Amino acid sequence: MSSQGQQSPAEPPTDRPDAAHPRVAVDVLQRDQRAVLFHGDQERTPPVYALSDGFGHRREVINWWQAACVRTFGHLQQEFPANQIVRDERLLAALTGDQSDDAHLRQRVLERSIDACDRAYRDLEGRAQEWLADSENSAEDYQSIDPADQDHVAMRPAFSRLDTEQARVLASLWDGFADREAITRWTHALPAVAEFDDLLDRSITTAIATDRHALDMLQQETHTAHNWRDRFAATILLPAFAARTDRLRAGERATASRSERTVPRG
Repeated sequence: MSSQGQQSPAEPPTDRPDAAHPRVAVDVLQRDQRAVLFHGDQERTPPVYALSDGFGHRREVINWWQAACVRTFGHLQQEFPANQIVRDERLLAALTGDQSDDAHLRQRVLERSIDACDRAYRDLEGRAQEWLADSENSAEDYQSIDPADQDHVAMRPAFSRLDTEQARVLASLWDGFADREAITRWTHALPAVAEFDDLLDRSITTAIATDRHALDMLQQETHTAHNWRDRFAATILLPAFAARTDRLRAGERATASRSERTVPRG
């Protein structure tokens, strides 16, 4: 959350807005979602390009997917599985070309992505506690907070941190690695941003360290190596990113439920 206020665990005032007046966190979430869908975000590192505008190449699609998955709290994986980026050549062409022949495919991806956004919105709408308190613990009206001034995804610093670190992991993958030690250092950072339990029967470090071909592809700068890294990102990393994002969402929900049970009423 930005420096303009901190969430209060106290019960909101009785004159809280009804469902027709979304609290500020869901307003911020919609802002974040509109960026990946329609407007892009040039201030993010790397920049996010809007799905509605299409992409220049496959890695832009992969980078977009990672950012969009965080902004849909992991629901994007159900609506638009990441492996389609490398397994469906016609779909990739629609996302990266002029899409004149496959306009309906890009539109379908947009619609499915909006469905994922809607799921995330509903997740947050029912549990967002956006009643901010000043230094004297009095409630501040949510309407006084400008969503455009909020720095974090859906006013959730944990999701912003996850977004930043996942993007760094992808950037390192695109750059490739100088040697095996650099690869090992990279894999050591992965469990903090990705969950591979349903994808691999052993740790990601061991899986890569015992695969000579993978080690070569992570270090080489050939066309074949670049394609391999794209496929590795789309089929292994992105689903694991989604699983980690989903776990973070579930953890927040559990925390919110415990808070509701322990907050004094009346």
